[in-house]
Amino acid sequence: MNTAFNEFLHQTVLQIADAVPEIPTHMGVFEIGNMPVPQDRFTDMSAEGVQARRQMLDQLAAELKAFPRDSLDDDERISAAVLEYMLENVYERGLVGRASHDLADHDYALRPAVGPQSELPMFLAELHPMRGEADAEAYLSRLKCIAPQLTEAGRQLAGRQTFLPPECVIADTIEEIDQFLSIEPGKNVLLFSLEQKTADMHGLDEAGRNTLLREAERELVRSTYPAYRELRDTLAQLHTDAPGGPGLWCLPNGSDWYRFLLRGSTTTALSPEEIHETGLEQMASVKARIREECRQAGLDVSDMASVASALQSRHSNSSQDTPENREAIVQAIRDLIAEAESWSTGLFHEFPRGKVEVRTIAPFAEKQRNQGYQPPSLDGSRPGFFELNLGQLLDHSIADLPILVYHEIFPGHHLQITLALENERLPMLRRYMNTDAYIEGWAKYAETIPERHGFVSDPLFRIERMRRELISTVNLALDTGIHDKRWDEDAAVDFCMKNSGCSANFARYLVHRSASVPAQMCSYKIGMMTMENLRNRFENALGGRFDVRDFHSTVLDC
Repeated sequence: MNTAFNEFLHQTVLQIADAVPEIPTHMGVFEIGNMPVPQDRFTDMSAEGVQARRQMLDQLAAELKAFPRDSLDDDERISAAVLEYMLENVYERGLVGRASHDLADHDYALRPAVGPQSELPMFLAELHPMRGEADAEAYLSRLKCIAPQLTEAGRQLAGRQTFLPPECVIADTIEEIDQFLSIEPGKNVLLFSLEQKTADMHGLDEAGRNTLLREAERELVRSTYPAYRELRDTLAQLHTDAPGGPGLWCLPNGSDWYRFLLRGSTTTALSPEEIHETGLEQMASVKARIREECRQAGLDVSDMASVASALQSRHSNSSQDTPENREAIVQAIRDLIAEAESWSTGLFHEFPRGKVEVRTIAPFAEKQRNQGYQPPSLDGSRPGFFELNLGQLLDHSIADLPILVYHEIFPGHHLQITLALENERLPMLRRYMNTDAYIEGWAKYAETIPERHGFVSDPLFRIERMRRELISTVNLALDTGIHDKRWDEDAAVDFCMKNSGCSANFARYLVHRSASVPAQMCSYKIGMMTMENLRNRFENALGGRFDVRDFHSTVLDC
């Protein structure tokens, strides 16, 4: 063991946590060693803050280089490779890899769902720790930081008119801001969450709680809401100057920025053209398998839209948007989680201790917010949760609820991410820092596990599971078509509908998501192909000695 290297890793994690405290908090890490993660502020997004983080990454890269690889053991070499990759290619809010330092202006300051106007309120309401009075005070401090963050984002956007986001991204962000402003401050989720989480809080008396709530509402009225209105005005002024096309090719050196994002999302050096061709080839393969499964199941289908229609017809009553159906979907998800947890245990040597629950995205935010999973905190104060977008499920398809559970919870995201967080054999860097291709690739592979191991016998399940795989496959060609081949929005929507069979609304959602977060959608299928290739190599090498639990441990313990 190289003691100096491991101390360097520890100090690196502390520096990153101090510079971008949202990253560890997002992953449920509130303390690193004996050092608490800052909870009273957000990442400094000013030009000075960006420059300081660039210098930090450069310094860490130089320090890492000083450790010869032959001075490290096998596990330490893995840690060094992970850190080296991260320093060059990381793309998290406020932390952008060294390989892109000449392209910093290309990073959109605002975008729907993941921009500060959406991400910061969600972070406070859902992820900020609330273990006692100190955390409640820190909540208020962070609430006071939202207005300056929005002002800085608007200033950056107005100052980079050569690098404006596409028209659809700005329009969606304006709509999101309008939805935030449509709710009066006294009923805002930021105040509601504080009210809920401070009720019966240990160490906080009623007088102190009332003072805290009054100050929070005053802050919303005098600072937060005016900042949202000002930001909306800025976006409205810039909207007419924004590029009409959704692709990065509209920006100066946009192709270089896109290649950087692809490297980060896929962890490969594949070019946009190679990824596009892979998408087209894999689309043909998945479609052929779907048609064959439909033939064997006695379904008369002519294209992917008729496949989707045939599957959805089984759920015609439950796909109507009613309060009863919304409640039924949530209960069905909970039942599926319990079932999947039961059969998953026999496929893994270890199982996560952290718990998970189901929540729903507020109806007013359903058009912009992606459903997704958030891990539990290491200290047990926050459960993991899967946040459902019921509006999208009802519009797209509720036939794939089981696949959604396998992807997000067991044996997908919750199992993988929580096991990593709880794995004290790994350095903290590898417990909470990860890549999209690893996370989403595992989750796509996880969708296939019940089918591979005989836990699902319904032949229509295979068809629906392959339809979800087809969407991830279509996204390879869709994303590269938008950003590299210069497809306009309508052409991209048509391509998506024709090849995946999804609805027009869902296709447009995918196109807008690609425009807002370029390259990220490519991580799913590329990661899945890697996972399946690894399993095939294990099975071929070991033959009858292959044990799926050993394979899963090898993948999940890294």
